[in-house]
Amino acid sequence: MPPDETKPILKLQKTGKPATPPTPVPPVTEKPQPLPGAVKKKDASSKDERKKKDALFLNRVSALNEHLNRSHVWLECRPLAIGICEVIFSELQAEGYPGLTKKLLKKTIKGHVKSKNYLQALTQGGPRYRMDGTVDGEITEPQQKFASVVLSDRAKSEADHEAKRIKTEFDRLADVAGNA
Repeated sequence: MPPDETKPILKLQKTGKPATPPTPVPPVTEKPQPLPGAVKKKDASSKDERKKKDALFLNRVSALNEHLNRSHVWLECRPLAIGICEVIFSELQAEGYPGLTKKLLKKTIKGHVKSKNYLQALTQGGPRYRMDGTVDGEITEPQQKFASVVLSDRAKSEADHEAKRIKTEFDRLADVAGNA
């Protein structure tokens, strides 16, 4: 189009009729569904139920700890025999511990065998023990190496964390001194 010509301007004209008829909105008769991931409000009864469940769980953990702490093998963090979870579970079932689950027992043992003292005992090698103190197997060289690697990785991670903490504190003190 040459520069001296102007473009025509389009105008909308009112016809008096709406272009499309409005769609009727149906009345809301049921509760709106919560969005996925939305936090639900808890009523008083669910809080009471949660407190009861927590108390029951703490009773189970307490009974389990009481049983495990009777063993000097457990208290001294001596290396446990392979498959000890099944043995302890069957002993506890025979003694009639109420509400004990394998899941709870496995979590408890897992926490124990990840402890620093237990891993240090593994690095030294030697025998593995049942809960009554009898020897049941030996610690293999790969198991010793694995425990050493885990301990060294943990020590490095702790050192890195401590270095970051000290740097943050140093920076904070430098800011305070600079503002004074």
